[in-house]
Amino acid sequence: MVPYPLDFLWEKVEKKYSGEEAKTISGVDVSYRDEKYAAVLITFEDEKLKDIKVDQGISNEPYRSSLFFLKEAPVISKLIYGESIDLLFVNGHGICHPYLYGLATVIGFTHSILTIGIAQRLISGTYEEIESGYPDITYIAQN
Repeated sequence: MVPYPLDFLWEKVEKKYSGEEAKTISGVDVSYRDEKYAAVLITFEDEKLKDIKVDQGISNEPYRSSLFFLKEAPVISKLIYGESIDLLFVNGHGICHPYLYGLATVIGFTHSILTIGIAQRLISGTYEEIESGYPDITYIAQN
């Protein structure tokens, strides 16, 4: 029997980062105006700003609902290629995606980087808010 895909991903992440702290943490985002894009990757190492990479260009890939990774993943991949990143924050969905594989999941899997997707809204299903114990932070658990 083939393991549930997220179990496989989690196992891979646990093996790579077991007992290690993330020293190099990055965040990536892409902004669009018509077919033009601007993208930025900000990297911190040992809690200090290490680098800011910026890219711009033309994206002819159309927007497809629930398949946004087709448009944005190539742009992000170009920015992070060759970078040593322990943890990457991605402006997009991860496992809280209708297919359980959002942009953050695709980027993490294809580049073997631990990723956290930060989306502006839930695009499918329902959720239950779970108190985190921290001010202004709420965990989301899919039902």
